[in-house]
Amino acid sequence: MRLFITFAIIALLISVQGCSRFTPSRSNPSLPKSPPQPVEVTLPSQVASDLPTLEAATHSGDAKALARYGSALAQSGRTKEGIGYLRRAVARDPQLTAAWHNLALVAESEGWLDVAANAYSKVVSAKPELAGEWVKFGYTLIALGRYAEAETAFKKAVALQPRSSETLVALASLYYADFHFDKALDTLNLAKTLNPRSAAAFVNIAAIQLERHKDCLLYTSDAADEEE
Repeated sequence: MRLFITFAIIALLISVQGCSRFTPSRSNPSLPKSPPQPVEVTLPSQVASDLPTLEAATHSGDAKALARYGSALAQSGRTKEGIGYLRRAVARDPQLTAAWHNLALVAESEGWLDVAANAYSKVVSAKPELAGEWVKFGYTLIALGRYAEAETAFKKAVALQPRSSETLVALASLYYADFHFDKALDTLNLAKTLNPRSAAAFVNIAAIQLERHKDCLLYTSDAADEEE
């Protein structure tokens, strides 16, 4: 994930009218994430000292016990073992949304994006009113290159929180990742209108302007080389 440092603000001072031929030429960038809204689907936090007790509780095969132990394993750094227990939990009780949620988070941290996306899809199916989960789902879909599905996820979040600048920044990240810079700018400008103090909107607008300015300079340089 590219990090845009503060001096990107100078790009706001650049008047970019566009090159005669503008095509993004670098690897697919992504805007910095804005943290989604917290949601109440997580299991109670456990600590490493609880592991023996939690492990003993799994012997009954209870889905919640399996999920609690899996989550605690992940929190203690044993993420792959944790994923295994969380998978057992959702296999035992597919309606246990908290286990799907934690499975998504842990799988994403391990880079198991397909597993994470599937888990997030279960969460939003069970709790479609949670805008933050749609946002997390959307970011995972972007990482998988599934842009059409990501757009659907982010638009679900926007529909739930139409006046949330953070949710609009998330949608803009999709447009930016898919090289739809004009759509990204329009969406970020709306976020800025809704929240004039949105640092994410201002910095990301600057970042896009700087990105486009760099591409214009590259094209101009290439054209000059061809004329020599």
